[in-house]
Amino acid sequence: MFKFDNKGQGSSVFNLLIAALVSLAILGLLFAVLNMVNFNPGNKPSDTAINLVNDASNNQFNVKSQEVTFKKGDSITEKAIKSKNTVGDSISLSLCNDVSNLNLIQSETNSTIQYTGTSSQRNIIYTICGANIVQDDILLPTGTTCTIEQKSEFTCYVLVGPYTG
Repeated sequence: MFKFDNKGQGSSVFNLLIAALVSLAILGLLFAVLNMVNFNPGNKPSDTAINLVNDASNNQFNVKSQEVTFKKGDSITEKAIKSKNTVGDSISLSLCNDVSNLNLIQSETNSTIQYTGTSSQRNIIYTICGANIVQDDILLPTGTTCTIEQKSEFTCYVLVGPYTG
């Protein structure tokens, strides 16, 4: 009536189970390799700066920060931050600790922090908003120093510093 092979019925189920386990192990290794080469793109530094300014403008004098990864061609522009927030013309960009591969390009209408490296680089973006902010108002990790210009009008400062973790 039914014809069984010499190995028994359980053999094909066992082979299928082994194949599934091997494929899961291969996928695990593949994901580990992709994480090592920073395959996860995450948010762009400009998007992160826009979100941090939005948070900081709602919570004045509170420093907001987030880790970002700069990749070739990334930049943060004053114009982009102004277009996505209600802070008006009160944006000030600055670099902390003379960060490598980042340049601050200032003009009368639009300052830019531009990444000049070729491989990815981790940094931290700090933001603080308020009027009459002085250097002592900005609590940063030990060894991170940023120079800001005190302004009497409401200003949101976007500071990019080295990754300290």
